[in-house]
Amino acid sequence: MRKGRIILSLLTAVILIAACSRVQIDRPDSEICFQVAEGGVTLTKAEDYKADYGSVPFGAYSWFRDQNTQESTSFMTNQKVSYYPQNNVWAPETIYYWPRGGSLDFICYSPYEADGPQVSEESITFTDITVGTVDILYADKQTGLTCNTNTYYYNGVPVLFRHALAKVGFTLRLAYSEAYPETGDKTKWEVILNSATLKDIHTTGNLSLVLDESGAWKLPDSNTWTSNGTTTDYVLDCGAIEPFTSTNAQEIGNSIFVLPQTLDQGQKLVLCFTIKTWRDTGNGYPEEPVITETHVAIDAGLATGALQCWGINQSIRYNLIMAPSMSGTGQSPLDIHFDPSTAGWDNVTLSTVLHF
Repeated sequence: MRKGRIILSLLTAVILIAACSRVQIDRPDSEICFQVAEGGVTLTKAEDYKADYGSVPFGAYSWFRDQNTQESTSFMTNQKVSYYPQNNVWAPETIYYWPRGGSLDFICYSPYEADGPQVSEESITFTDITVGTVDILYADKQTGLTCNTNTYYYNGVPVLFRHALAKVGFTLRLAYSEAYPETGDKTKWEVILNSATLKDIHTTGNLSLVLDESGAWKLPDSNTWTSNGTTTDYVLDCGAIEPFTSTNAQEIGNSIFVLPQTLDQGQKLVLCFTIKTWRDTGNGYPEEPVITETHVAIDAGLATGALQCWGINQSIRYNLIMAPSMSGTGQSPLDIHFDPSTAGWDNVTLSTVLHF
């Protein structure tokens, strides 16, 4: 499964000098700095991370390991790393230099918080985190670092970030906007989306990650956070959506960050429509619709087919396909078809049809 990833690199350093306050702009080659790149397989879009996260500092932890005793000593403790445009680097507020002997291990997370996650050499624990508009990231642990490498895009120490949250977005289109029955009569529809609301979405929870034998972070078996039960409703932005008069798809607001969660606790999407119907019996469509249905509401459960949860590092796209007339099922005047796919991050593939 392809992982969405963000790569950070620590620039070179070779000797240990006492740390001092960050007051200078020109820095010796031995200072530890962070320079950030984002990309997928080819890692060629070095500016992408800065464009998305340039104003979001991250936190860094580091441990020094003695080459003789293999004992470790804390080296960096929740250092705030920010972007410095004058040098085009990411660097901690306090200047650090590489040790001459031994090696360094690193763990980073984002965004930086003075009381951020609990980080040890073997674990990261996020506690009572409420999801907002900022992505939450955790980095693979990098161990035994003594010099720069060319593992990723930069010549430096590779630090690979992963998304701890999920991201959800929605598009909507009509299955058809006009019908041509064998009688020769024609019918067309105009559908207006009045509102779209995600109901009973869990927002606050905990996530504990522990390194496995291979040195990778072990995710929960459910691939979700542990919710504390706090829920909220998300009102999606429908302001830019034009009335649907064709089968062209439109995006319902922007994708939002959500707490990774199972979808078996009543989470649903509630849509409210106005539907206008015109009939042409041979003299063309009249100027005014023959029927206008207002406040047509649809409740759609968000669990469907193979998609039973919003998982860690998943970006899920629900492509909603709606029929503006009775489907023949007798269940409702509208059918919404869910055809989820993903945009970036981890890929989720499923196909299902829900009738309402």
